[in-house]
Amino acid sequence: MSAAAAEAVLKDKPVPPRYRTAQRYLLQGVPTRELASRVAGGRPMLWDQFGPTHNHVDVHTGWPWSKPGGDWLDASGVRHGPTPWFSVPVADPLGPDGINHCFADVSHLVQQVQMHSRWLALLLVARNTARSIGGTVTTSRGAPAIDVVYADGTRERLRCRVAGQISASSQLPATALAELKLPACLEFERPRLAVASAKLRFIVTDHWSGQQPSIDGFLLDPPGNAEPVRAGLARHSATLDAGLETHPDVIGVHRYLDGRPLADFVYPGLRHFSSEHLFDPA
Repeated sequence: MSAAAAEAVLKDKPVPPRYRTAQRYLLQGVPTRELASRVAGGRPMLWDQFGPTHNHVDVHTGWPWSKPGGDWLDASGVRHGPTPWFSVPVADPLGPDGINHCFADVSHLVQQVQMHSRWLALLLVARNTARSIGGTVTTSRGAPAIDVVYADGTRERLRCRVAGQISASSQLPATALAELKLPACLEFERPRLAVASAKLRFIVTDHWSGQQPSIDGFLLDPPGNAEPVRAGLARHSATLDAGLETHPDVIGVHRYLDGRPLADFVYPGLRHFSSEHLFDPA
């Protein structure tokens, strides 16, 4: 897409994010799997407890995929559809350094992410044979990234924030691995400007035989709550919750006002307020 066309896409006023998808990023991960104990002889603390798994978008919060193994949109906009946004052949043997450098044109995908205010989060799947790719931790031999050229000609590398393996054989997150066995979820930094072109780069770290093996990419599409937003008590209040005491669902209101002594609001004597003898349901 030309620079002018890329700018025109964003000038068409991208769809604003939905209320429940307004947070900037989808996935969370950690830079290291364990934290060393601060107590001599103590066991390290498992830190890699957040992020995607085979069954969850985020296991720590209990947010499940609607389909185990992840939810996605294919290149035709079909949920759980078969058409990848990109497909990278990975039949070549590893190079002398024991890795293969792979690239994919993701210009259309990134532009659609911008246009529809979506997360730049991908599902990578190995076809016809197993494959592993480099992760994001410092011990990785090459973290995934997306190189973009903006409509104004400037360039930027979008860092992969989270790379999580989602193997069906484990219920625990794995976002701090040097190598990820596919399938895996990857989320990248979001572009700052209209994107004219974008190229995904990653490394393959193993080589197994297979007929026309490839790594296919899809756009993550986690399930959302479609229920309308329901307002709570705060909707009926004003500055400093003025008038809240008149709301039929409010039992009582306790507030501190500027310029008034604390004794106006806090009982000055000594009482054991946990005592059943002093309990007053009114």
